[in-house]
Amino acid sequence: MKNIYLCISILAQHETLGMLHFQSTDEAPQMDASELSFQTMFAGQVGLSIANLRLREAFCTQSVRDALTGLSYRC
Repeated sequence: MKNIYLCISILAQHETLGMLHFQSTDEAPQMDASELSFQTMFAGQVGLSIANLRLREAFCTQSVRDALTGLSYRC
């Protein structure tokens, strides 16, 4: 039986963060256009989620450290 493999890059802010690997099953050996569209959209959403987590972490760090000196703010 012939399997179909699909690798989609996970991108965020023009940076490759990883790869998603999809493989057809024996029950459904073909991937149609709607499945390809869904898998591509899923990879895009994963990339956006990772980018949002990175931004949240950067903002958290910026809120407790001075950008110029790197010293902690006094609360």
